[in-house]
Amino acid sequence: MTATLTTLLFIGLGFVLKTGVQTGSLPKPRLWAEPAAVIKWGATVTIWCESTLGVQEYILKRRRFQGPWGIESPQQLRNKAKFDIPSITDDDAGQYLCYYRTASGWSPSSDVLELVVTGVYGKASLSALPSPVVTSGGKVTLKCGSQVRFDRFILTEEGTDKLPLELKSHQDGNGHFQALFPVGPVTPEQRRTFRCYGYYSRKPQVWSEPSDALELLLSEITPKPKLQAQPGSLIPRGSPVTLWCEGTLEAQQYHLYREGSPAFSDIQTSPGHRNKAKFSIPSMTEDDAGWYRCYYSSPAGWSQYSEALELVVTGVHSKPILLALPSPVVTSGRTVTLQCGSWEEFDRFILTEERETMFSWAQDSQKGPSGEIQALFRVGPVNPSHRWTFRCYGYGRSQPQVWSEPSDTLELLVPGTLAKVSFWAEPCCVIPRGKPVALRCEGTLKAQEYYLDKEGWPAPWNRKTLATPKNRTKFSIPSMREDDAGLYRCYYHSPAGWSQPSELLELVVTGVYHKPSLSALPSPVVPSGGNVTLQCGSQRRFSGFALSKEGGDKHFWMLDSQQDRSGQCRSRFPVGPVTPSHNWKFRCYGCVKSTPELWSEPSDLLELTVSGGPEDQPLPPESGLQDGSTPGLQGNNNVLTWVSMPCSLLMLILLLVFLYWHQQRSRERDPDTLPAAPHGHLTPPCLLRSSPAAVTQEENLYVTMKDTEPVDRVELDAQVRPRPIQGTGTSCLPVQPRDAALSCTTQL
Repeated sequence: MTATLTTLLFIGLGFVLKTGVQTGSLPKPRLWAEPAAVIKWGATVTIWCESTLGVQEYILKRRRFQGPWGIESPQQLRNKAKFDIPSITDDDAGQYLCYYRTASGWSPSSDVLELVVTGVYGKASLSALPSPVVTSGGKVTLKCGSQVRFDRFILTEEGTDKLPLELKSHQDGNGHFQALFPVGPVTPEQRRTFRCYGYYSRKPQVWSEPSDALELLLSEITPKPKLQAQPGSLIPRGSPVTLWCEGTLEAQQYHLYREGSPAFSDIQTSPGHRNKAKFSIPSMTEDDAGWYRCYYSSPAGWSQYSEALELVVTGVHSKPILLALPSPVVTSGRTVTLQCGSWEEFDRFILTEERETMFSWAQDSQKGPSGEIQALFRVGPVNPSHRWTFRCYGYGRSQPQVWSEPSDTLELLVPGTLAKVSFWAEPCCVIPRGKPVALRCEGTLKAQEYYLDKEGWPAPWNRKTLATPKNRTKFSIPSMREDDAGLYRCYYHSPAGWSQPSELLELVVTGVYHKPSLSALPSPVVPSGGNVTLQCGSQRRFSGFALSKEGGDKHFWMLDSQQDRSGQCRSRFPVGPVTPSHNWKFRCYGCVKSTPELWSEPSDLLELTVSGGPEDQPLPPESGLQDGSTPGLQGNNNVLTWVSMPCSLLMLILLLVFLYWHQQRSRERDPDTLPAAPHGHLTPPCLLRSSPAAVTQEENLYVTMKDTEPVDRVELDAQVRPRPIQGTGTSCLPVQPRDAALSCTTQL
């Protein structure tokens, strides 16, 4: 029977709610919540429904739910009923209404009560832009934001009956979600304190935790404080920094505020009415980076806020590389491109110039030809009036105040009117791996600093500051490695300015690959004045070969390699005409295109033997009388002399004819000859410099190349001239074969 009555009651209530049938004489009940309609998750809340006397039962209904949420019969309190929620959860959030029943019928429903549960999600942040200090009559923007993807944000003002402000969220450039609430004009009649929340549209009564309270401060003092950072606003991660806020002598409290992050704020009381306060950050982290302002209070009121100070933390990511293109040596009045690059996915790069006042430039990153991330900065025109020293950093767009480690320092050299530097290597610029080499740089007696620059390396590669000015210095490499090979130049600085840079000097390291073989074609025995072809070859796929003439100062010549029928890579160096006045000893080396400054071990020594010299000529006849000689024998000697003279003359003519025939045959085989180098010698790389030693040795090395030996589908009858290796750089250029299958340019 009871179950039947309850069912009929529910059916009747549903009919009343759907049809709106009610007694017009009954007043509408009042519905409210205690302690408030916005309740923290887990708290206790009581919902009250109040009417007139004579009520038999109160019904609490929650929208979007079937049936009553609760039914109460009044006992002692005849005109109200209480509905308790001992521990509210997000399931209890929603819209509620109530009505009641008397002997005369059903009352109309109350106004809707919206019960909100907060604290279900992490709290939002509330900040004032640009500052919570506002002048009287001024306006301010309050930013409510979160990293959570809320659909909407709510701004509430405490201590008033004003309805909350509600706005849709949008995403900012850092990937955060936010809403901007304009507030104002602000007047001094009351204190205005705000909080904000975030929520999702699908659950509009389930909010986040409230933000920290933000109070707007009314500024009444005209002088604004000054905010400074010591030792600077660019701070390595983990280092301390001190922020000084300087106001007036009447200041009582100083406030430090970080824009967009009310979680960071600090208050310092000014002891003895001092005009400044100190805010310390003992160990800088990413969370401390951002824009800061400060303000102060005095008996006259609040000051204006200071200018914004940006604090940047560095060292969070690995350092980029800073290079000058094409070189850090820049002519006065010209510009240069500085390239800041990294393999990390930085969105932007910052270039800073290190002076008393630091200057900086920012550029969006772009992909380089090798896939690296880089930015190009155009600098100039430069002049020698001051030193041009730069560093660069990388950072992500979402954290613009969180930078990488700084790059190595790059200093531009702006040559002045000083003379060019002398630069050479001892014992030579072609050094076996593991052996020492000394680079000597000679300037003037007033030189104070010497710099050694290596191409492709952030300048300077090395530097030396002299205790007393000297006209030369030495840069030592105790054990030559592959990383030490490359192109170098040096320069110096004096009270008169920068010198002109030296000529480029290339350091070559040998012993990186196995040695090639060196042979003489057709034979190492060469007639005086004749030519010979030296063949350097290897089964390894060298791109080119270098031929060196041993003895005294070494001479080097380069040729690109070709491949013969047997698959061997080789180069042929025609040498001559040879004379017996010098030693003709040779070695050769192999190198590859990608690393032309890395050579193989030297080949075994090959020495040419010169035939037909003075030692091969007949002895001159003896004249005059000898002790114990007789007239008869003397007459016979005269006869022999007159007989031998035509024979010797005939032999000399035959020898000259043979030499002429051999020379003509050689020219028919090699019609194109390379003339001798100026002054009869080719200069080796280690002597192409302005050095104290002069080159006095003169020797001829004629070099031609015309190979008529046919190779499969490759014509080798085109002239190829060996290149003397200069002190301004060697090259192992690749051969350009007509059949790529026969190329010897593959990297080892």
